[in-house]
Amino acid sequence: MSTKRIASAFRFNEYDLNANREGKLSDAQRRALRRRRTISLALAAFALAAAVALLANSSAAMVCLAGFFGVGVLQQAFRVARLQRDLSAGRSTTHFGRIHLRVQNKRRSELFIESEMGLRRFRISTEQMLALRDGGYYTLYAAPRSDTLLSAEPVDVARDGADTGPYALDLGALTGDDEVEKPKRDLYVLGDDGELEMRGGRG
Repeated sequence: MSTKRIASAFRFNEYDLNANREGKLSDAQRRALRRRRTISLALAAFALAAAVALLANSSAAMVCLAGFFGVGVLQQAFRVARLQRDLSAGRSTTHFGRIHLRVQNKRRSELFIESEMGLRRFRISTEQMLALRDGGYYTLYAAPRSDTLLSAEPVDVARDGADTGPYALDLGALTGDDEVEKPKRDLYVLGDDGELEMRGGRG
């Protein structure tokens, strides 16, 4: 899958990607997080108003329904707090590894990545899922507190030898710098466990 198609699905451009590579949020990504925060605040306010209105009715059914809306208030309040922490920090985190995709419904999917930080899950849209390759290697950039996936780029990982062997990794693909010299075969390898290893030396 091309980076251009991924950029279109995740709504980022070259400026956003470069900011994420530096561990920062771009101005556009800050605005997007603020919009998410505003939506969560509105949902929390609606749920709170509904809960108060239902509590005015003394029936058991209405009280139970008010409790349901009360849970919604707490969920949105926590989301607002996480988004605010991301906005205050202004940083993005990087995850590199093999991804796995799972469809939830027609609109929503899940992305799992096996990285050095362990197994992480991100909620994505079906459009975003279709722009990625299940089982492929990617560098993902995310807002750490709210787990908002900001951008992604594929990493050129080619088989080294037999299908059961390790992967030879193009380090230039990780940095995005075409001028980086590619490692010689069997110098840097990515094993099936996702660990990057160095074998031998330059001769």
